[in-house]
Amino acid sequence: MFHRVDCDLWLCVLDLVAVRGWGPAPAYARPDGLELSGEDARELARSIEELLPSIPEKQLPLSNQPFGAEHTESLLTRRAAGDQLALEDATAATELLSGSPRGDAQRLARFLRSGAVSISAG
Repeated sequence: MFHRVDCDLWLCVLDLVAVRGWGPAPAYARPDGLELSGEDARELARSIEELLPSIPEKQLPLSNQPFGAEHTESLLTRRAAGDQLALEDATAATELLSGSPRGDAQRLARFLRSGAVSISAG
């Protein structure tokens, strides 16, 4: 199955699952042409679904916290090395997913539950 995902949505999700303990491969920070195994896709879906209750339904104001592919790669690399990440490391992701984008994260989780998938940045 194939899914086109907004790059910022993808980075937000990865930041949040990383600070909550799931360690996807650092290469996942670049979603264009990404192939996820069934196990990884379902695990990521489960992790997204677990974090959704912590994302406010009301839009949060944006602060000037670190965000972007390099930040996400850094978090994933640290996570892979066994570092404990602070929730504050994903402040921007929480802000960006708050409000209506929260629904986009829910739809992504539903798609990932199907198993092995291809993801493309859009």
